[in-house]
Amino acid sequence: MPTIATIEGHRFFFYSEERQEQPHIHVAKAENRAKIWLEPVEIAGFYGYNKVELRKVERIIGAKRQFSWRNGMSILRVRRVKQRARRKQDNADSSNFSNGLGNEEIAATRATFDKLHMFVTLADNRVLKIPLSRFPHLQKASPAQREGWRLKHGGQALRWDDLDEDIYVPNLLLLPSQLLRYKEAG
Repeated sequence: MPTIATIEGHRFFFYSEERQEQPHIHVAKAENRAKIWLEPVEIAGFYGYNKVELRKVERIIGAKRQFSWRNGMSILRVRRVKQRARRKQDNADSSNFSNGLGNEEIAATRATFDKLHMFVTLADNRVLKIPLSRFPHLQKASPAQREGWRLKHGGQALRWDDLDEDIYVPNLLLLPSQLLRYKEAG
């Protein structure tokens, strides 16, 4: 999804295919990254940012109402309350270095394409075959633009600067099973 804004060096953006979660936005500056719930504005997870920087990011989000919900992210209030309670418990139980930001074991090593699919090779040698129809920006892009990807955050994200497209790799495993095909690299 597109970059929403760049403010004081922080890039505010959405990842494609994150419809299973409550409304949130991602923030990155250099190798620092964070995920912020939008209602209320609350840190969901982070890596690299210190507490002072995180407070600054929260203030920016609170002041900028353009960080509103996007289509596909709004869900029932009851579900959000239950998720928030479960998330707080998970964070209290977790000693994860990323502070709940993501699943560090799932990382990509490369992406390739044919006319209809994206193939993402994971660090464990599985290859995911995903229809390009799931990612309209990539589907409309030229083959040269599709090949313009780079790995971010240790392989946890794929980024196309020219297309302003970001995909969070662990979320690819959440796609409906009838759309996702696995095979061993070889």
